[in-house]
Amino acid sequence: IEPYLGTCDVMLEIGPGAGRFTSVLLPRCERLIAVDTSRTMLEMLRRRFAGDERLDARLGDGRGLSDIADESVDAAFSYGVFVHLQHWDIYQYLIELRRVLKPGGKAIVQHSHTFSELGWAKFKREVPLQLNTNKLSYTFIANTPELMRELATRAGLECVEMNTEIAKRDCIAFLRKPDSA
Repeated sequence: IEPYLGTCDVMLEIGPGAGRFTSVLLPRCERLIAVDTSRTMLEMLRRRFAGDERLDARLGDGRGLSDIADESVDAAFSYGVFVHLQHWDIYQYLIELRRVLKPGGKAIVQHSHTFSELGWAKFKREVPLQLNTNKLSYTFIANTPELMRELATRAGLECVEMNTEIAKRDCIAFLRKPDSA
């Protein structure tokens, strides 16, 4: 996180859950907007960080970041969320990231990498569970660094790096909003 996002005024965390990464992000910003679609997770998050006025925990609708103002966020972070999202939801969140990030704003987004060795093993384990049914909430969506790069680019974000070494099963996308719209 440090080499890429550094510290900033306003940071966004998409899908904080109970705060595994929130504890790392909070010291790096003046204000952390944490958006989750689970009321239960937000309650746990608020309890865990009770009294920390930097935390702004919000319930999301799963369709984007509609209650966050345009160009109001310096940096964004998401881990453990995009692995579960359908491709059109991923694209929508990338469009929303472009909207809420300030020019030059950066984002770190972890996503699945189906064709990594560990990703392929997970995919093969999940095939029987997913046949002829809607996607189960705990399974991963099939994705690759190349597909994520294309979705991010089409959403108007620059791909600074797609790193497959940090999380061997997945990919960490380092994204940036261009300085000029």
